[in-house]
Amino acid sequence: METIDSIRNQKFNNYEHIIKDACSNDFSVMRYAQSTNDYYPIVICKCDKGIYDAMNQALDYAKGEYILYLNAGDCFQDENVLEKISNKVLQKKDFGLIYGDYYSKPLSVFVKSPKRFIRFYLYHNTLCHQSCFISRKLIEKVGRFDISLKVLADYDLLLRLVIANDYSYHYEELTVSSCMGGGFSSQPKNVHIALKEAVALRKRYFKKKERYLYFLLRAMTFPSLRIKLMRSTRFIILKRAYIKAVNILNS
Repeated sequence: METIDSIRNQKFNNYEHIIKDACSNDFSVMRYAQSTNDYYPIVICKCDKGIYDAMNQALDYAKGEYILYLNAGDCFQDENVLEKISNKVLQKKDFGLIYGDYYSKPLSVFVKSPKRFIRFYLYHNTLCHQSCFISRKLIEKVGRFDISLKVLADYDLLLRLVIANDYSYHYEELTVSSCMGGGFSSQPKNVHIALKEAVALRKRYFKKKERYLYFLLRAMTFPSLRIKLMRSTRFIILKRAYIKAVNILNS
C-alpha cells in the first residue's frame, strides 16, 4: 500500500498508474487503489508466467511516453520525483533511457548510478530498474522483456538499448526511488540461474576479446567476496562502507 500512496501523492499528475495483480484472492490491492474518488489507476488482474511476463502484460495497457516499474514495497523517494523528471528531462523527449539513483531501505544508504556507461560497467553490472524511465516506443522497437530469462531480463533489456542499439541515455542526479531489495533475483534459489543467464548475455553482447579482458579485470575486484558480503544478513556497517566507495567511483 505504501507503493500506491507514493504514486498517488506525486505533485505531477500527468501520468498513468498501472497495477499488475497476479490473480490475488482477496482483491485488497484493487480495493485500496480505488479507495478514493479522485484516483483511478488501471488494475490488471491476470495470471502470468513470472515477474517479467507481468511487466510485459502491463505494457499492453500503457500509453505514456516513458515507463518506470516499481515492485511491491518500493516507493518514489518523495512527492516531487515525477515533477523534477518532467521539468528537467522529459520535455526534451529524445532519450531512450533516463535514470537516477535510489535509496536502499534495508541498508539505509543512498546508491548512486554511473553518470555515463563504460562497457566494463555494463559487463558486470546493471541499473536498478525502479530508477529507470524507459521510452515505451523503444521498448516496443527493440523488443519487450525476454520471458525465457527468469532473473536477468531487465539486464538484457538494458544491454539491448545501450549496446546493441546505442540509443541515447541521460543520467539525472536525483534519488528516484526507495527500494526494499530482497527481490526475485536476490533469492538464494535463483543465484545459479542468474549466473548462467549472465554468462549467456555477455556472450551475446560482448566480443570474445572483451569478455576475456573484462573477466580478468573483474577477477581483480574479488567478485565472490563482494557477492557473499552483499548477500549476508550481517556486516551492515561494512556493506554501507562498500556502497559508499562504489558511489565515489560511479560519480
